[in-house]
Amino acid sequence: MVLAVVSAFMFCALLSGVFYMIYVYLVHYGLDPYVAGITLGAVALFVTIALVAVTVDQLRQLRDLSHFSFAQIQKRLAECWNIAGAFIDGFLDPRK
Repeated sequence: MVLAVVSAFMFCALLSGVFYMIYVYLVHYGLDPYVAGITLGAVALFVTIALVAVTVDQLRQLRDLSHFSFAQIQKRLAECWNIAGAFIDGFLDPRK
């Protein structure tokens, strides 16, 4: 959990630096500072909405995953193990 929080802070710092660099380049190449600020504000708003949507979707998937019981997971793992075993058996002993 701590790693996720630290990663989020680092990502926000990196994103802020990128937005600042874009703002400086836009102003340097002749765009009005107010227009550059409004443009980057709109882009930042869009990025924020997209990140919130992705986060909500991931939390919903995590909540749905927690409804599985251990027995269901164990059953699915056993089925996967049987499929993998059949593949290996067929791979090592091909029919002629």
